[in-house]
Amino acid sequence: MRWTVAAVFLALLLTAKHRAAAESNVIRLSCEGTTTHDDTNKVEPVQKMGVVVNLDERTVSFLGYVVPSDSITVDAAIITFEYTTKNYDTGFESHISGDIDRITGDMDAPVITFNDEKPLSELKDTLYQVHCKATDRTEHRAVAEPQVIALSCEGTTTDDGSTNKVEQLLKMGVVVNFDERTVSFRGYVVPTINVNPATISFDGQQNKEWHGYGSEDHISGLIDRATGGMHAQVIARPLYNDKLSPSSTLYHVHCKATDRAL
Repeated sequence: MRWTVAAVFLALLLTAKHRAAAESNVIRLSCEGTTTHDDTNKVEPVQKMGVVVNLDERTVSFLGYVVPSDSITVDAAIITFEYTTKNYDTGFESHISGDIDRITGDMDAPVITFNDEKPLSELKDTLYQVHCKATDRTEHRAVAEPQVIALSCEGTTTDDGSTNKVEQLLKMGVVVNFDERTVSFRGYVVPTINVNPATISFDGQQNKEWHGYGSEDHISGLIDRATGGMHAQVIARPLYNDKLSPSSTLYHVHCKATDRAL
């Protein structure tokens, strides 16, 4: 009888250890729902917004924000957070609060952006109400991420000028280099300005020359690491011809990791 009890206890202990080892401590979520702008009451759809919950570091990351551990409460049913951060370049502060229901996957998060030195009319209050599901990129921290990732992206480009022409974009290559902190696509090599578990933001300028023409291009954008969504804008300002107007191209694509062909 004593040996039987010991064997059962050992089996339960091993099972508990196996479950603890199997539980992912970095959870990547893909969320869909709506945003509501408080100043206009305008409701817009949200598709495939990435959210990353790091249970080890007790952080929540989304939309370029990383809410630190001292601003988060985690229990078996819900994750709540409240945090204020400041962009010292612009002077604007962002107040991020909300909760994620660990059972249903529902997330409510108001984001308020303001500047004490600006009129109250410039305050922006946006409410995110989304439903989240774990993606196939849920992982263990022990797994080392590659330092250079090649992506194949498909979606659309939009001429953000007088025509608003939308064109299909198939198999555009994008390379993210974490060591050099760059994002490369369409001949651009752009510095990353913020890399966190949920998003990669990039912003930079690059001059282009071709057949006697030239432009100063401003490239900015964001890659959602949980969903693979990439949104980027390229504003090209002519250098040598004052008669030409600046042009703007928007990229809205979905990316998947791929092997390099060359």
